[in-house]
Amino acid sequence: MKTKTNEPTLDAPREPITEDSYTSITEDSYTLVEKPLNDHYSVKFKKGKYKGVIVVYGKITIKENHSKGTASLNFKYAIEESANHDSKVLDKSEDFRNHCGDVLAYIIQQALDTGKYRMGAENLSQNKNVNAAPNDSPTETDSR
Repeated sequence: MKTKTNEPTLDAPREPITEDSYTSITEDSYTLVEKPLNDHYSVKFKKGKYKGVIVVYGKITIKENHSKGTASLNFKYAIEESANHDSKVLDKSEDFRNHCGDVLAYIIQQALDTGKYRMGAENLSQNKNVNAAPNDSPTETDSR
């Protein structure tokens, strides 16, 4: 079930993301999924209360606060499949947004650690890119 959300930007404050924030996330917590009509990989959650939910991440930015020594991860996402959840409830759930942020932070850290990443817009029809914005209007969140 593909869900479009047109809700306002979510700027809920959150504690700074540290390595401890997502230590329960592992490679076994998610899988990347190719969708035939989408130029972006989707992410399917494989464990926990959001098992089976599939999201696609859109625009991702990281804002550093040098004076505080922190950074915030800002991203958009769209729920593509809600599994056994109500997508409207997921859209409003701070816990779900935090989970999406924790998984994304893990994916980004793994990409940086392995050197397997690409930044910027290249020919997206040939290269899958989690950083590119999806075609629908995703929910935006600020995960600090």
